[in-house]
Amino acid sequence: MLISSILLSLSTPEHPDTLNCAEIVDDDLATMCARDRLTESSAALKSEYVKMLELMNRIDEDGQPVGFVSDITATEEFGRAHGNWLNYRDFHCYFEGRLSKGALRIPSTILLCRARMNWEKTDQFRDYQIMARDHK
Repeated sequence: MLISSILLSLSTPEHPDTLNCAEIVDDDLATMCARDRLTESSAALKSEYVKMLELMNRIDEDGQPVGFVSDITATEEFGRAHGNWLNYRDFHCYFEGRLSKGALRIPSTILLCRARMNWEKTDQFRDYQIMARDHK
C-alpha cells in the first residue's frame, strides 16, 4: 500500500469539473479517469463489504445469531482476510503497473488494475450474499 501511495501521490494534476474519459488525450487525463474509476469501485466494494458483515452478524429478536456465521472471531477473520486481500491487490497492481510500457503509464495502469480487482471482489461479495440468502 505504501508503494502505491507513493506512486500515486506523484504530481497529481488538477481535476477538471467535467472529465471526458471516452477521449483520453494525455497521461494526466488517463490518470484522472483511472482515479475516478478507482474511487467508484472502492465505494461499491466498501458497500458490499459492509453488507457482508451485516449478513454474517444478523441476530433475531431474541438476540440469537441467524447470520451464516455465529462466531465473532469468524467475522474478525473475515475483516483480516479482506485487509490481506487489499494488500495483495495493491502489490499485484504495482507489479502490473511496472510491466506497462512507459513510465508515465504506470500510475494510471495501477489505478485501473485496482479498480478492476475491486469490481471483481465486489461481484464475489454479491455472489456470496445470494448464496447465503439461498442457504436459509
